[in-house]
Amino acid sequence: MYHFNVKMVTRTSGGSCVASAAYIAGEKIKNERDGKIHDYRNKHEVVHKEIWLPKSAPPEYSNRAKLWNTAEAAEKRKNSQTARSINAALPRELSREDQIDLVRQFCEQCFVSKGMCCDFAIHDKGDGNPHVHILLTTRRVDKNGFTQKERSWNDRKLLFEEE
Repeated sequence: MYHFNVKMVTRTSGGSCVASAAYIAGEKIKNERDGKIHDYRNKHEVVHKEIWLPKSAPPEYSNRAKLWNTAEAAEKRKNSQTARSINAALPRELSREDQIDLVRQFCEQCFVSKGMCCDFAIHDKGDGNPHVHILLTTRRVDKNGFTQKERSWNDRKLLFEEE
């Protein structure tokens, strides 16, 4: 089984990058923008999660709630795109450590090296369908926080670059 899906998290469709982050990580996070609490602590298929930041990002963005609440707050329009979401199958023939290494390499090469903050979680229910959820920021970041929206990151070629 193989799947690879990329979509935008948008307010137009009722989406929130805070809700998406809570879901992929199996955590409880309060959305400071609307006060909603997103609680996915009962998701037991999350077997690994981590955040990768570009060197320019503030270190406090390694906290999932801080990262995604700040990303949400950076967007002012009611139809804003707040994040990019990727859901991809992982080779079940690989060990868990090899799956994690594969995802780390992919995220570093295609996203973090370009300046995106990257939050990923591997899900595995034990049913032969291990997969990764990757959540990416849409704005450039510096030591003071998020800056301008980076439209070039919407280019699908970023997903297929070779070293």
